[in-house]
Amino acid sequence: MDDASEAAASSNGASSNDASSNGASPRGNGAFTTENDAAQAPSATPSAAAASLAEEQEERPVSLSGPARALAKKIDDRTAVIGVVGLGYVGLPLAVEYAKEGFAVQGIDLNEERVEKLRAGRNYIDDVDDEDVAQAVDDDRLAVHTDFAAAGEADVVFICVPTPVTPHKDPDTSYIETATEALADHLRAGQLVVLRSTTYPKTTDELVRPLLEEAAAERDLSLGRDWFLAFSPERIDPGNEQFTAANTPVVVGGVTEACTELAARASKQIVAQVHRVSSPTAAEMEKLLENIFRSVNIALVNELARLCDRIGGVSIWEVVEAAVGRSGHGRPPHELRVTKASAAVGLPAARVHRSCPPLEPISHS
Repeated sequence: MDDASEAAASSNGASSNDASSNGASPRGNGAFTTENDAAQAPSATPSAAAASLAEEQEERPVSLSGPARALAKKIDDRTAVIGVVGLGYVGLPLAVEYAKEGFAVQGIDLNEERVEKLRAGRNYIDDVDDEDVAQAVDDDRLAVHTDFAAAGEADVVFICVPTPVTPHKDPDTSYIETATEALADHLRAGQLVVLRSTTYPKTTDELVRPLLEEAAAERDLSLGRDWFLAFSPERIDPGNEQFTAANTPVVVGGVTEACTELAARASKQIVAQVHRVSSPTAAEMEKLLENIFRSVNIALVNELARLCDRIGGVSIWEVVEAAVGRSGHGRPPHELRVTKASAAVGLPAARVHRSCPPLEPISHS
């Protein structure tokens, strides 16, 4: 039992021995469960169940169709052509990482100024090394375009377009819709489409999928057999030099098992850790949870910082560092350290959403 649980038990006039003598046993989190509770308890904790599912998904062999096997081989051999739609702070780092790994990359962006800069080997994103951009262009590993014709050459296409909100705070998915419609004109057998834009759950299934399936039906292409679709949220932390596109774990969820398998293979070419989930919606929910968790904790530290200022003589960073200490107490170190590094004391609340649009309160309302 940890100190907090022991103190709680003592304040109620009970100890762990008292609890056991009454037919109750301590739970792993310091609370107590009776025999009746135990009888109704699930056989595994949620975290254990999730870990078991993830392990099963990683180890279970996936049956692949002919087009899927051909695409998998191209990805593994690094002969697959990578397409990236949207060359902003999400798309350009992704494109450059694939180019660095030896893939031929076709970048598409409707912003002519961006395209001209990239064609000249000039970078405009802080989180991308200038030399990497210049090298990718000089080696003919990165070609950029303002039209979608190049998408037809790509075997794996990542959609990395903006997802702002309207003046009425509704999610604006028009960029995703426009990009998907343009891609649909060039959809072919053996192609994988991966949505990476931050958006609300069900976007892949209810917006992207129908648009692509309509085009696929005209060509007698079956989803999961001839072409493939997945969601893999961008998890970039702009300005963070420790965690970049190359070493940030990736989450993937495909419409079918084959879709997930191919998306995972493609991601493993540039990152070491890939976590598979059961569906695009699960991956979209993961992104939602991640953003909300981050936003809430950054806001919390900002509020506590202001409180420390009002009290006087107390440093918020000293408090956070003390809370980081584990010994069975406090928050896990990485959570508070990330919060500490990301929070900007004294800045407006908009700082919380410095990289992702404030979709969270809308998308789950």
